This record gives sequence, C-alpha cells and structure tokens, in this order.
Amino acid sequence: MRMDPLQTEPASLQVLEVVGNAIVGGVERHVQLLVEGLMAKGFRVRALCPFEGGFADGLRARGCPVQIAMLEQSLEWRSLLAAAEIIRRQQVDLVHSHLFNATLLGSVAGALAGVPVVATIHGNTISAEEAAVARLTGTHLITVCTAAYMMGLSLGLSDDQISLIPNAVNTQDYRPEIDGAAFRERLGVPEAARLVGMVARLSREKGPDLFVQAAAAVAAARPDVHFALVGEGPMRAELERQIAGLNLDERFHLAGPLADTSGVYPALDIVCLPSRMEGIPLTLLEAMASARPVVATSVGGIAELVRMGETGWLVAQGDMRAMSEQVLWLLDRPKQACEMGQAGRRRVEESFDIRGQTTAIAGLFQRLVESRRPQALTPLRLGRVYGHARVS
Repeated sequence: MRMDPLQTEPASLQVLEVVGNAIVGGVERHVQLLVEGLMAKGFRVRALCPFEGGFADGLRARGCPVQIAMLEQSLEWRSLLAAAEIIRRQQVDLVHSHLFNATLLGSVAGALAGVPVVATIHGNTISAEEAAVARLTGTHLITVCTAAYMMGLSLGLSDDQISLIPNAVNTQDYRPEIDGAAFRERLGVPEAARLVGMVARLSREKGPDLFVQAAAAVAAARPDVHFALVGEGPMRAELERQIAGLNLDERFHLAGPLADTSGVYPALDIVCLPSRMEGIPLTLLEAMASARPVVATSVGGIAELVRMGETGWLVAQGDMRAMSEQVLWLLDRPKQACEMGQAGRRRVEESFDIRGQTTAIAGLFQRLVESRRPQALTPLRLGRVYGHARVS
C-alpha cells in the first residue's frame, strides 16, 4: 500500500475533530491514534464531543483540548452555532468528522465558515444521506474499505471527492512478545488450557451471540478449550443467558471492557470476529499485529485485510459451523497457527501501520487547506471538489 507523503510543513494547521460518540470503541480509538499522529507531525488539534467521559479525558491527556456540544441525528441549531464559533475563534483550518451526526454538523459548520471538511466513513457502506451532505457541502469523504469507496462513486461522488485510506494500528503497542499471563490469571484459565477469544463491543453488528454459538460447538469437541469475550455493550445480559443456557458458564469468560487490550491478544491462541457488518476492524488489526491467527466472517473490508489460509480463515456471514471447524483446525495444528500469526504480523507491519495512515491523512488535509487559501471564499459555497489522497 502506497500513501502520498506530506509535501509541505503542516505546523500552522489547526484541525477540529468532531466525534459523534464518546464511548471508547473502534471509532474513538481510531481518533485517539490519529490525534497523536497529527500532533506529532506538528498539527494543532482540538475536538468536539457529545459528552464527557473516558474518551474526552483520554484526548485531553494527549494534549488535545476538548469541548462538549449536543450532537443529534438532526441538526441542532445551538450545536451548529457552537461549532461555527469554535471554528472562527480558534482559527480552525479544517474540520474532520466521524459518524453521521458529527458529519452533518461539521459539514454545515465548515461550509458556513468557509473551511474544508473531511468526513471519515468507518463502515462498509455510505448512506444516501451521507452522500447528499457531501455533495451539497463539498465535504471530502475518507473510506476505510473498497466496498464503501465504490459505493460512494456509485452514489454520484466524483473520484476526487472521496479517498480510500484503510484503518491502521500502532504496531509498537501491539506486539507478540507482550506477556499475556496476567489476563489468563485474571480470568482463572488453567495454565494448560487453550483460549479462544473475541474483542469487540457487545452489540449485534459485531456478532457476539454468534461467537457464543461457535464456542459451544468447539467446546463439545475440545474439553480443554476456554473462551473469552472482551468488551461491553447492550447485549451483555442476553449473552449471559445464552452462555448459561448452553452450560458454558465454567469455560466462557465475559471479561468486560479493558482500556488497554495489548495484553489480551498474546493470551489468546485464536482470535474470532463473527461480525454481521464491518469496515476494517481494529480488533483484527490488533490481533494480527500481536501475531495471532484469526477466524472472521467475510464482510465489509475484512477480506481486504485477512489473507485466506495465510493469516487466518474467512467464513460466510452467519456460518458458525464453518467458524467452529476452522477454529478446531487451528487448535489441532499449532505449528500452522503460529505461522499464520507471524504472517499476520508481517502484513500489518507492511500495509496497516498507523504511521502510514497518518501520513496519508495529513497529506490530504494539507492539500485541501492549500487548495482553499489562494481563493476568495464566500460562506456556503457548495459543491466544491478538493484533492484526493491516493492509496494503492
């Protein structure tokens, strides 16, 4: 994967990150990594979030000022005024948004203020509403997988108003040599047991209920295997009932949310992700960076990340029989599983390291700002098309 390098010094650029949620999930971890990377490159970064919490605190700890404003699915007038005033008072050069409510607010506020806006689409689709907002306001879209990129083009976006820049991970934070013993001890997993895990928000799109189904089939064939589900979300109570109904209580561990998962993956023999929909999931990037073989459903951008039979296995969405069979295949072949994990680490280092992603995004930001500066802009000059960060 090739990403365009920065052409000029970006130290004078002020970026406003508008984030539509403030939990600590995949989107928010992406923002945290990006903020760190941009600030390291000399950008000045601020953030606008919908509420206080661990995510906002984490940004502040990184030296990023955070302001709070209501971010609804429909445009809230007070929030629009607040965002426009932040852009004006802080002399923001570019607005970058995440999730539709933030994109709607950021796009309109940016158009009013006459500054370029970029919106990152984190899933595998672009809605008609997102495409319409982009066309009306000139917002540039970043997609993280080919499916979303092609959908944007099919919805009428010009190819210089949309970019493909895949998600990435800090390969210095997620490494195979990290000791996972503490996580296993915390769960009470016997030393000789094998451990299969999933790290994700406990919500329907991630398929934690499907992971429990696959675990039941594996457990029936291998009494030495334990299972771990790391995360929190609205399905927790349902999952507890499902686990109890399958008599998996003694071997299935709901670990809850962890702020730092770098010590989780080295404790796992295999990482599963039975998502119903995805972009490029950070959990698989983290698992592969930790040299763990993966078994995942072939949805969204996962097929662009996992090399079938080389870094892990892919199964059809919802096919938990196939997932359990591939998990058993890996458990029975520890040498091949280790080789797959090592191949996954190499793939992430070569193509999905955070430094390359940050460089591409920083280069795009710089080009968009530079394309605006020579021109006399008027507020709400709509439909303007700006630069394109090319990824190959």
